[in-house]
Amino acid sequence: MTRTNPTIRRPPTDPSPRSRAPRSAARDVPRSGASRSDVPRSGASRLPAVGRAAPRSGAPVGTAAGTTPGRSRWPTVARIGAWAVAVVTVAVVMFVFVFPTRTYLDQRHQLHLAAERLRILDQQDAALSARADTLRSDAEIERLARERYHLVRPGEQAFGILPAPDPAPTTPAPPPASRGAGGALWHRLTTWLP
Repeated sequence: MTRTNPTIRRPPTDPSPRSRAPRSAARDVPRSGASRSDVPRSGASRLPAVGRAAPRSGAPVGTAAGTTPGRSRWPTVARIGAWAVAVVTVAVVMFVFVFPTRTYLDQRHQLHLAAERLRILDQQDAALSARADTLRSDAEIERLARERYHLVRPGEQAFGILPAPDPAPTTPAPPPASRGAGGALWHRLTTWLP
């Protein structure tokens, strides 16, 4: 069983955030040099701080004129500040981790391609070096001279073997075209010319 103190006034409960009562009496402390002892206790009447104008009529007691009761601008400023910090943090993370990571991966891919090209070039270099070593030997020089240039040593004779001639085409010659009346006459006149 709970007992309520009849001297403490409790504000009516309203779910809207504007009508919420302040959570502590410390919020109602005037900022112009007043101390905590100047804050009225529950049940006592609230007086404006010294050096401040009294609130306008119609404004709830304990609030400054022109502001909504129970709300200050600090939550809004804090929310904007939190968003700004979040945006800056995301930008820093992007510049510190994401962009360098992409660059690192691109460079790694290019390094892999360059290593592959280097491996192929090393293989080609080794093959060409081996070929150059064989071309420096006397036996290889003689072989190439005989094969490509048909050269012989002094006292030797060179023989060339010709390939077999191609067989004549076996297709019959086409029949002579029919010469018209003028063609036969022309043929008779031109056949005696050498």
